[in-house]
Amino acid sequence: MHGIDTLERLLARTWPGLEQDHLGDWLLRAGHGWTGRANSALAVGDPGPSREEALDRVAAWYAARGLPPRVHVPLPLSGSDAAGEALLAACAARGWAAGPWTWVMTRDVGAGPADRPGPAASGLDLEWDDAPGDDWVSLVRGGSLPEHGRAILAAAGASRVALQVEVANKGAVALYRKLGYAEHHRYTYCAG
Repeated sequence: MHGIDTLERLLARTWPGLEQDHLGDWLLRAGHGWTGRANSALAVGDPGPSREEALDRVAAWYAARGLPPRVHVPLPLSGSDAAGEALLAACAARGWAAGPWTWVMTRDVGAGPADRPGPAASGLDLEWDDAPGDDWVSLVRGGSLPEHGRAILAAAGASRVALQVEVANKGAVALYRKLGYAEHHRYTYCAG
């Protein structure tokens, strides 16, 4: 199984900001404010400077783009709930509010109910992109694969699938569990 830092970096490549920069290992993303994923600092790894200085630089980077600062905080962060909780506390001390929690759920491509004939998921388009790489695929909309979808993904070299769903969306979480997904980790955004 991939670690949280690795999976978060892979998922960031599937929904990038229009503009991206690095602060040490952190990934700063801006996309005109449209989504959290494309408009937040992905706080995985070492930012280089101290946590407080890193948050100052995040605030300045987003202010220069006319955006509020937003930090994407996965838990556990770098293998430690304490590190993530400390980052959440530092954000809260600045008045940056944490938003709803989101699960990153994963499964093996072959897990879940067997492929069977039936209507394909309405409006679901598979898009192949060599850039994300490794053996992951990310589902952006819809948690089930269309007819023969798992076979297609396996033939393309994917062995794991990941999706993101708000923790409060109990119906969707229950559905994804029935489809073979399990909670890998969770994240929130702290926004100023």
